[in-house]
Formats: sequence, structure tokens, C-alpha cells
Amino acid sequence: MDTNIATNTDKLISSLIEKVSYLPKEDIEKIKETAYYIVDKHKGQFRKSGEPYHTHPIEVAKIVAGLKLDTASIISALLHDIVEDTNTPLEEIREKFGEEIAFIVDGLTKISKHKFNSKEEAEAENFRKMLVAMGKDFRVILVKLADRLHNMRTLDALRPEKQRRIANETLKIYAPIASRIGLWKIKSELEDLSFKYLHPEDYKKIVEFISHSKDEQERFLKDIIKRVEKELKTYGIEATIQYRVKHLYSIYEKLFRKNLTLNQVYDIYGIRILVNDIKDCYLTLGLIHQLWRPIEGRIKDYIANPKPNNYQALHTSVITEKGKIVEFQIKTYKMHEIAEKGIAAHFRYKGGKYLTDKDLEIFRWLWVVLESIRNSKDTETLKDLKENLNKELTTEEIYVLTPKGDIIKLPLDATPVDFAYKIHTEVGHRTVGAKVNGQIVSLDTKLKTGDIVEIKTGKKPNPKKDWLRFVRTSKARTSIRQFLSKQLKEENYNLGKKLLDKFLRKIDKSFKELTEDEKEKITKRFGFHNFEDLVISIGSGKLSPAKVVSFLSTNEVFNREISQRKTEGCKTKDICIEVDGISNIMLNIAKCCMPIPGEDIVGVVVKGKGISIHNKDCPNIQKILKKEPERILPSKWSDKKLKTFPVKLRIITDDKPGILANISSTIANQKVNITGINSKSTSLKTAIINLQIEVYDINQLNKIINSLKGLKGIRKVERIRLRNI
Repeated sequence: MDTNIATNTDKLISSLIEKVSYLPKEDIEKIKETAYYIVDKHKGQFRKSGEPYHTHPIEVAKIVAGLKLDTASIISALLHDIVEDTNTPLEEIREKFGEEIAFIVDGLTKISKHKFNSKEEAEAENFRKMLVAMGKDFRVILVKLADRLHNMRTLDALRPEKQRRIANETLKIYAPIASRIGLWKIKSELEDLSFKYLHPEDYKKIVEFISHSKDEQERFLKDIIKRVEKELKTYGIEATIQYRVKHLYSIYEKLFRKNLTLNQVYDIYGIRILVNDIKDCYLTLGLIHQLWRPIEGRIKDYIANPKPNNYQALHTSVITEKGKIVEFQIKTYKMHEIAEKGIAAHFRYKGGKYLTDKDLEIFRWLWVVLESIRNSKDTETLKDLKENLNKELTTEEIYVLTPKGDIIKLPLDATPVDFAYKIHTEVGHRTVGAKVNGQIVSLDTKLKTGDIVEIKTGKKPNPKKDWLRFVRTSKARTSIRQFLSKQLKEENYNLGKKLLDKFLRKIDKSFKELTEDEKEKITKRFGFHNFEDLVISIGSGKLSPAKVVSFLSTNEVFNREISQRKTEGCKTKDICIEVDGISNIMLNIAKCCMPIPGEDIVGVVVKGKGISIHNKDCPNIQKILKKEPERILPSKWSDKKLKTFPVKLRIITDDKPGILANISSTIANQKVNITGINSKSTSLKTAIINLQIEVYDINQLNKIINSLKGLKGIRKVERIRLRNI
């Protein structure tokens, strides 16, 4: 290792050791050994900034140590990238550091072996993996937040588009999670750093404004603090008083939300008062209100009514003699520690005991989320959860009642459907109606605190896709998606089974007659986990049943049966078309374009109908090619002309006697049947004649059209296609 790098590494590890001085000596030694272990493992790796890669996990461990977490948390922070970014297997971590640390590291390691269809699918599945691991061990998310915080602090080295992507994800996902578990300091820094990269111009303006007004504001606040200190001392209240600057993103939010200018934001600076116990909190509040007039509606008691993340304090805003508004936060030292470190302040591993039931109650939102996604493999559900999680974590809450008087907590703007799923998943699935305060309401009605909600249920589960438009909770959204996904899979399986059976029956085989060996072979050949998934793929139009039968034809028995079919050829009443290499199968001619032999055609897998044959230039085919190209199957006509096909013609003629007879005679001379006819006169002394004829192919049709165009009095002959179905 380079001498300078080695020196800097020693200094960095020393700074980590200083941070963990609260731990037993033997644990500190373990942390030191682990630090040098990861330096060796990441040897030769560098970050985009040019720094040795090991600086990142050591800095992450320092952030974790700042939360005063246990030894396992700090060692896991040091190891969090080792499996993903080096050749170190998880088994080595398990053997060297134990199951507990290996579990945390695994929860933080992205899935790399599985092949995903898209980057979004990979991100969603990795997010699910982390959340599930977090549900078993909360240290997973604490280390993850520390990891994200250091990455945000060093984001300058990345490309601008990557900076924005990571900042956006941080603002939507990780800052709200930090807020909900009470890591206020980390939450504020994550938001400010995200703000810096997402809105650089606004960020710069706010930083400059605060810098210019800092000296004046500090003088003003120090005068306020002196008056408060004097008043508290008079009443024997011991306190620590600090002034603070509102964090940058919260200033921006206020400007944006209330359409204000910076000069109109009066609570950029505030005062924090820390006291020994709760009675001193309330006494301090009263004394402040004696000094200055409080602003109505700005007094908040979060001690009696804690926030969802267990934040407790008294808030008040007063108007001083100079007309300036000052915001005060009053809390105990313990409340402040919880506000700064959140669940980390609760989190203690003593004698193998985890968080208490009371602690876990604070984070019940997480268990609701985990319950809905724990066994989910549906990518859309996971992507939707990731996209909407921040809304649920940051929204205000309402309290509604069941008819029996039980209180149910829901996010702001929640609906009866959210209420039903909060009661029980099965109640949500079977919801057919709702009453609020005794009145029948629509299911998208927004509930309010104090509403009494009654759910009417049906006998069978029947969630609607439309519900996803208005539900607010992840529990409801995920449950609905999972039900609809399962229902769609069942429908696709039944259709896939039906389609495959149709193709198999043309070679005197059936779906039921497929052997386990044959099922295994085709499942492996087309890259599916199991035979059921293969059948579902056929039903959804992603896999052609003809391809499956073609593959099976390599089997001697199948090959003989298919050969026999080919020698038999088309029967008199058959539509002779070869679809994706297989002939003599059941299909139908599309009414939208009514193709006939000689025209270029394709087959389409149609849900519930099998294979539909279209003209290659049909507008409907162009739409399908853009959205679902896998449904399109190459097709071609047989050379044998055993069947006629309907064609519709529109003929515009002079409106004179005998013209219809001439048309009929001309068509009859071509030995073609007319199967339908109607005509009408127009105000322009012309007539429009619509007729349907039966032809063998495009050549015969073109010959008839040319003959008709040669008749006296014929102005126009065109083929009619019903373009839209």
C-alpha cells in the first residue's frame, strides 16, 4: 500500500476507534481488527472521487458509532459492501463474524445472481429484500441509512444525471424512513443534501440569504435567550438553551407550499430549551407566554400527543417587542436524544433482548408493510410500494371509529377501502359498500377524524382495479395488487392450457397426456422456473404454443404424428394456414381486416379465442406490435385452394336503370357467388352499392375488381375493411 494511503488509513481507523470509546475494550479491538480486514479486502479498489474504497465503509461505521449502537452494528457497517464488491462469500463472513453479523450484511447486499428483466425490477426486489431483513433486525436499516448518508456527502464525484437519480430516491424513500424511525438529524441532512442536487439554484439562494442575515439574527436570539435564562433561574428551573437554524429543505418546502419569499419566512431561526423533567417543560411554556404573546394556533403539545415516530416536545411561537416571530421547542434531555437518534436511542441488545413491545408499537407501520410484501414476488407491487412509501411515511394521520367504538389510525385522505384493509385483508377483499356516520357513501370518500365507519361485505372476494386510484395505505394497495395479479395468473393459466391443448390435439395429443418428462423438458428449454409459469406465459401471449409443440416434435412419437398430419393435408372445410411452423390448427379470420389467400398475414394470440389471422398491414396489428409484440406469430397461407373467403366491396355508380344487373352478371361470369347486397341513391345522381362476395384468393379478387371498373357507369370500386374491433 502507498505510504500516504497507509498513513491516512491509520488516521481514519483511529478516528473510528475514538468514536467507539463507549464500548468494552475487547469489542473495540474486534472493530479495529475488522477495519484492517476490510482495508485488505478492498485493496486496489477506488471510489469515483479517487479515494481508496475502504474509506467509505469506515466512514459509514463512524456514522453508526455516532448513534451509539452496539458492536455488531459497527462491524456490520464495516462489512456492508464486502460480499457485493469483493470476492468474499457470505459463508466466510458467517464463519469469521457469526450468524448475527452475517444476517445484517446479507440484508444490505444486493441480489446479483438473479437475472432481472429491467433495472427497475432489480431495484424493487432489492428494496423488498432489505425491508424484510429490516423486519427481523432493525440494525439493517440503521446501517443502510448511514451508508446512504455518506454516499450523499460524497455525491460530487458522480455524473449529474446519477446525482439527481440518487438524490431523488433519497428524498422519496430514505429521508422519510429516517424521519419515521426518529433519526431527525440524519433525516434533515439527507433532505438538505438531496435539495442541493435536485434544486441547486434555490439551494444557493437560501444558503446566501442565511449567511447574510446570520450576524443580525444571532444578536437578536442571544438577547432573547438571556431573558429566558433569567426568567427560568428565578423559578429554579435548570435548562440548556440553544438557538438553531431551520434546515434548508424545510425552508424551501415552506416557501414552495405557502408561496412565500425568503423575507416572509420568520421562523428560519428558533430556540431549543432542554430541561430535566416534564413538569419543567409545561412550567417553561407558561413563563415564555408571560414574557411574550403566543400566536394562536401555533401551540403544539407533542408530549401528550407524540408524533408517529415518538417525537415529544412542546412547540410555541411568540411575537417579540420588535414584531419578530420566534419559535420555541421545549423538551427533556431524554426527549431530545430520541429526537436526534430515534429508534437508535431505544435500541439496546442486552442478554439477547431486542426492542420492547412498547418500542415496537411505535413502528407498527413497518410491520403492516412487511406483512403485505413478505411473500410477494410481483414486481409491479414492489415498484408501486417503493414509489408510494414516502407518501405514507410523511403524511398526517386521522383517527376514525368502528361501530363498536374501536379507534383506527389511518393516513390523511384515507378511504373506506383503506379502513377495511386495516381491519383485515379478507374484509378489504370482500368490501362492496360503506357507511360513514350512518350514511351510505362511495368507496373513494375521504375520511375525517371522528368518522364512524361501517363496511358492507359480500360473500366472495372481488377487489377492483379502480380502487388503486384512490387508496392511500400500502396495506390496501399491495393487497389489491396481489389479488388482481393472482386472478390474472389464474386466467392466463386457463387460457394457456386451452391454447396448448388445441395445438396438441392436431397431432392427436392433449394437454392431459403430457408426461412429467415432457413438461420438464419444455420448461427447461424455454427458461421457466416451473411448468405452470410456462403455461401462464402462453396464456398471456408471451410464448407461442406452436413453438412448444415444434420443440416437442423432436420426440420420435411427436415427429411421426406431425409427419402423418402433413401428409393428410388440409381437409375440405379447413382454413389452410401455417402458424409459426405448425399447420392444420384451429383459428379464425379477423373481421377487422378480413384477409384472403395471397395477402401477407400474421397470427395473434387472442385472450379466450385462440389464434386470430390478420392482414400484416392491419392497423390493429401495428398497435399490438408497439405494446405486445410477443403476441404476434408468423403465418402463411397453404397453396391449396379448398375454401372461399368473404370480401366486401363498395361500388359507386351512375344512378341509372340496369347498372345492378350488369354488376351481378359480371361477377357471375367469374364464377363467384354474391352473398349479400344493398344499394342506395344519393342526391348527386349516383348510387352506392355494397356487396359481399366469396373468393379463393387475392388474384381472383383483383380480376373481379378490374372487370367491374371496365363497366360503363362505374365511377369507383373499393374493398371495404372494418378497421377497428
